[in-house]
Amino acid sequence: MDPLTLLREFNVGQKLHEVQVVGDHIQFGTSYVFPRSAYTAFRGAKDYYQLESALFVVQQRQLPQPAYLTAAKSAGLVPVPFIDRRKLLEYLDGKTELQLDTSGALLSHPVPPSAVPDEGEPAQKKARLQDGLEPGVSDKHGQFERELRDRNTMLQAPTKHFKSILDIAKQTTTQLSSRLRQEQLRQQQRQKEAATAQAKQKQQAQQKVAAKPPPPPVPAQPARPLGRLERDSTTDQLKAMGGEAAANIGNMISIYGYAGTDKNGAAEPSQQQQQQQQEGPAASAPYDPDPWRPNAPPPTTSAPSTSQPAPSKPQPEHHHKPSKPPHPGSAPPKPHSSSSAARQHEKEKQYQLQKQKLKAQQQQQQAGHKPKMGAQLGKPGAPVSKPVRPIIIVPSGMTATITMFNARTFLEEGRFEPSAAAQARGVQKQTTDFFKRTALKPPGQSATYELTDKPPPKNSKDWERVAAVIVQGAKWQFKDWIFKGAKDGDLAETFQKVAGFYIHFADEKVPELVANWNIKCLGLTRERRHMDMTVALDFYRHLDAFLYSRRSNLAY
Repeated sequence: MDPLTLLREFNVGQKLHEVQVVGDHIQFGTSYVFPRSAYTAFRGAKDYYQLESALFVVQQRQLPQPAYLTAAKSAGLVPVPFIDRRKLLEYLDGKTELQLDTSGALLSHPVPPSAVPDEGEPAQKKARLQDGLEPGVSDKHGQFERELRDRNTMLQAPTKHFKSILDIAKQTTTQLSSRLRQEQLRQQQRQKEAATAQAKQKQQAQQKVAAKPPPPPVPAQPARPLGRLERDSTTDQLKAMGGEAAANIGNMISIYGYAGTDKNGAAEPSQQQQQQQQEGPAASAPYDPDPWRPNAPPPTTSAPSTSQPAPSKPQPEHHHKPSKPPHPGSAPPKPHSSSSAARQHEKEKQYQLQKQKLKAQQQQQQAGHKPKMGAQLGKPGAPVSKPVRPIIIVPSGMTATITMFNARTFLEEGRFEPSAAAQARGVQKQTTDFFKRTALKPPGQSATYELTDKPPPKNSKDWERVAAVIVQGAKWQFKDWIFKGAKDGDLAETFQKVAGFYIHFADEKVPELVANWNIKCLGLTRERRHMDMTVALDFYRHLDAFLYSRRSNLAY
């Protein structure tokens, strides 16, 4: 038995403490005992390593190589080189295998534990044990004792052979191989039959589809045209009905725009003329290219004019046939009502007034007069202020989640980075910074925002540009703000004029003071950075809704 293999079993089994050096022997628990100088099956550069050297290597594995060499020389042992020491430790830990020489030429057999002399036994008993004699056995009897059966003699059987056993094993292997081959053939046959049945079913389905007659074609329904085309379609339909009367009616509709006369002999207007009379002159007015002019023609009066009419502009040619006067017995179409003309006159008057005000504003702007910032939006004639760049104020304290170190990265790219990591990356803190917002914007468009951690001066007009503030969670952040009650901690009016946000980690509880404020709380995850964009989009959605509800003139 190789003592190195036994040492590996004790080491892997966490029983190295049971391997003890007792005198000139090394005892493995209560089972095996080897001499300290017993050779192992691991050969070095010159000779096989002894058991005591291998045990010393595994016991002093924490020492570096120079300290180990010194300790081995002090203990009187043969030191193991660095490469062999590493191989030996990996083998004893069960990580690798070694090419061991187990020929048995140098291996030592274990000594029974009872044969190891105890230190406390008398010298006479130790001498008898060393001579290989047990107590009470004389030397005369010991000379004639011999081991009847050893390891080699137990394995020898001159009159026995294993041919029958080998034949049985060969026959069993042949039978198993034959059965396995037959099972594979049957499985292949089943797969082939299934593929044939599937192909047959597919062919039958195709034959059924081919034998089925195609459905009758559905006649196409012509789309109903609009305007002039509808009148032409009606004419063609009446002509297709056959008969001289139908053809005459169709010709009358195409030429005169009406189908006949009523009971008094007056011409009956067509359906299109009736709709134009109900809608008024605005429905049939031509398109005016003036963008400031409402889509309505100048006012017309129903009373006949005694003066000579002004020369009219040549009308564009239409594709339909020119109109002819009706029959002598027919009456002209009914004129429009006076109420429709009055409404149209009022619209024209408002248009002229609005055009004059707009022209006056343009002249004032050209002269250097700037409109007031407080002008109401949506009021006709009110000056419209130019959109300005919004400001977002972030906390100045370094304990806040969003600071000047990471605010631009979060709001511009939708990616959160801790302030400490941004500082380590070399980001410099700036009092004012700018970034372009592209989130929730159409492709190719952006809006420029200004970032700062200091509120504007109290008399500055920049307060009108403050759109949002990211709170840290303390009232002292608003001690220099100009809104009512801000310096005393009453932030009701502050968060009515500025959108407030509290950005924190989702696993942290929102402070009670912050929860009572009229602000938006947004939670970040600590590890899933792909969720940062969702939080940034929620920030802009709330900010857009806040500014839109207050009719802000900021370019957000």
